[in-house]
Amino acid sequence: MFHKFASSTEQNNMHPLMQRLVRLRRLSDWSPVIVVAALSSDALHLSLILATALSVSNMTADLLFKLGGYIKVWPKYLDICFFITYGVTLILSYTISASFVQRWLQVITQGGVFLLITLGILCRRPFTADIAKETVPEQLWGTAGFRKTSYFLSWLWSALFLIMTVSYVITAATNANGHHDNGLNIAFNYVVPIGFLIGGILFTKWYAARLAARREAAAKESSGTAANGQPDLPKDLADDQHDIHPVPKEEV
Repeated sequence: MFHKFASSTEQNNMHPLMQRLVRLRRLSDWSPVIVVAALSSDALHLSLILATALSVSNMTADLLFKLGGYIKVWPKYLDICFFITYGVTLILSYTISASFVQRWLQVITQGGVFLLITLGILCRRPFTADIAKETVPEQLWGTAGFRKTSYFLSWLWSALFLIMTVSYVITAATNANGHHDNGLNIAFNYVVPIGFLIGGILFTKWYAARLAARREAAAKESSGTAANGQPDLPKDLADDQHDIHPVPKEEV
């Protein structure tokens, strides 16, 4: 979601094949959610097995990229959230009534991701920071600006998952998800959650691009002042110093 932050220098130093593989891996971030949404109505166990396997494969791929020096963070907290959520739900589907899990599946999974994301924020592990660190220069990780953005976007996604969970509660509680032509099912099982999910992705991309443009402008400005004999300090770092002292990397 922070891909627009990518440093052109870092990208140019990476082999073209590895660039494509890393980009492909980034596209699979939300694959567990997509698989369950697409297959769960007809193949509950298969969808949960695939979602759990995709979470594991994403973490495995990231581990190999990390060992090769192609990415900076492993494991990513979002992958952990998906693995725990879909893994636990898979176990539940075999230990309690499958029909119950089928009916409340989206409530269990979306609610689980909401709880884990919120817990991560409260434990100073906002999941968006992991994604941003792959493309934001390491010297900015400890700044107040980076920290505030990570918490803001993580809280935003926590709220979005809460909204989606409540929407799915409505359909499950009324058993509307068992009637595909039901108006409640169409509204709260599809329109509301999918709309908020897509809206959140688009907003995050826009916000990331906006911050990247500001940072590039600040870099050009600092280069110009340095050429004139002025201190070479990026604007976003200067703004952070007026706010708060840089935050240690361990806290983000």
